[in-house]
This record gives sequence, structure tokens and C-alpha cells, in this order.
Amino acid sequence: MSPSAERDVLGYGQQAVDEPADTVLEDRATGYGLRVAQATPSRDTAPKAKRKTATDLLISDRTYPDLARDSAVYAEQILRMKEEQRQTGHLLVSSWEELANKLGEYDTIDHLVLMFHGAPGCVQVGNTLKGLSSVSSLFTEKRPRVDKIDLEGCCIGRAPDELVAFGQLLKAKTITAFNYYWCSFSSDPFPSTADVRTIEDTLKPYEGYLLPGTPSATTIASRKKEYRPIVEWFRLVDVRDKEGRPEPLPPRPAAGDDSARKETFKPRSEARARRINFTEAEKVAGEFKGPGMPYDFMPFERVIIDLTAPADVSK
Repeated sequence: MSPSAERDVLGYGQQAVDEPADTVLEDRATGYGLRVAQATPSRDTAPKAKRKTATDLLISDRTYPDLARDSAVYAEQILRMKEEQRQTGHLLVSSWEELANKLGEYDTIDHLVLMFHGAPGCVQVGNTLKGLSSVSSLFTEKRPRVDKIDLEGCCIGRAPDELVAFGQLLKAKTITAFNYYWCSFSSDPFPSTADVRTIEDTLKPYEGYLLPGTPSATTIASRKKEYRPIVEWFRLVDVRDKEGRPEPLPPRPAAGDDSARKETFKPRSEARARRINFTEAEKVAGEFKGPGMPYDFMPFERVIIDLTAPADVSK
């Protein structure tokens, strides 16, 4: 898949530019070459910098305040990082080169989460959208060995064939992504003086759509400090207003049928886990591109690709 073909389906409508990385080789041959060759070789006795390890590492985009905000709450509520853990476990970057350099500082990562704007099979870092099968030139031999990768962004999972090469580049066992557009908003923060009833009344219309791990109203009130809840939802198609903003999630009606809202706006909990082998990724990508897709029907799925071994076709 060509990343440029997907520029018009960015989750948040950001204009992206595909900039394939070129490897720049500097010619270091100089007039000093002979002299260096004749000199007595010296031993490098400086200690090698020890590369890091991480249990959970979340990297997002500082370019966009919404991602910086949401990823911080994600780190706390979904990854359960304590404040001191977030100091090193939640990183922000603004370019593909910076992302590659940050990852190069690690030897092993158990769980890597990349939260960026996206398109089918593509991730946008800063203003650059790239297909995940075409970024290997950015990563040197100093790249981590990752156990599992989660991609949090709009419809990246619609092109699972593009994800395989990236997962294999980092020697991951699994790589996961959603096939729907992902949207969110943050309500005004509750002040430290907010009471339980006020918090309950504010959150109730969005029950089921709050970011997993959102504390109860009682817990929020007991903390005696400001708290900003995150509401998220997933959609089959990207619908926007005149200002280019995603159509907001309507609050649950006080009475009556709520099925129409649920049909259009999907909570994270409704994603079907679809586990496939990496040898099946191209076939599944073809399904997502089939006649009428995605507008006729496409189930809301969290595509989980097993990268460890080919499927057993004898079964």
C-alpha cells in the first residue's frame, strides 16, 4: 500500500506529507587517512552506555495537544503507571527520526504502545505519514526487542499486511491495531472541590464511553485535586463538522431507545478481538478493501497479529 494513497483518511484530518527517509552516507576519506593508518591503534576504554529496558513504554506525539493529553491519561488509567513511572514510561516525540532514536535507547521492551494519528497501515508522527512497511531504513541495528506492540490510532488495523514488517523489525510476538476511526474529547476538569453528585451527573450521560480505568465519582471526589475525564469512541466512517472537527459523541438520552447512538458510536469494549497469523494478514487486508467496504458493513475489530509462526494449514 502506498502511504500517499491514504492521506485523505487521517483520523483527525491532519494534512500529512510522506517523506521517505534517505540514508545519508558521509565520505570520511581525508588527507589524514594515511596518517591514521600509520598510527598505533588505540584502545577504546570508555565504558559502553548501557541500553534501557522497559516493562511498559508509551510514546505519543507532542505536536498535537489532544494526543499528549490523552496519552498521559492512558498511561495512568490503562497501563496503571504510577506518577514516577510516567516520568520515564510516557514519552513524547515530534518526528519519525526522534521516535527511532528513542526506541534505539532500549534493549528490550515488554509492551510498547504507540499513540499517534493514523490511516490504514500507516502512522503519522508530526506532520509525516508513513506506511509501517516502509520505515525500516530509519531504524539502525540499535533497535529494541519488543514482546508486544499496541497501535492506538485511527483505522491502522484496516491494513494488517502493512503492520507485519514493522512488528518483525522489532522482533515482536504480536502487533495489534483497531480498524475503526478513534476519537475522543475531554470535558472541563472537575475542580478539587467537586462533590460526588456533581461528578456522577456529569459522567452518567457518557457511561460506557469513558476511557478504561476512569475512577468512580466517589474516588475522584476523595482525591481533592483536579481531574479531567476522557471520553472516547470509535466510528466506521469519519464524519466532521464545517470546522473539520469530528462529530461529537451525543450524550445518552435521559429516556427512550439508545440503540441508534450505539450503532454509530462504538465503545472500546465492543471491539471484537480478531486473532490472525501473519501469513493471513494480506488476506484480511483484502477483506477490508472488498466491494462496498467500509460503507456497507465492516465489523468493529481489534486485529491481533501473531508474528511468531506460520499458521498450521494441516488443521
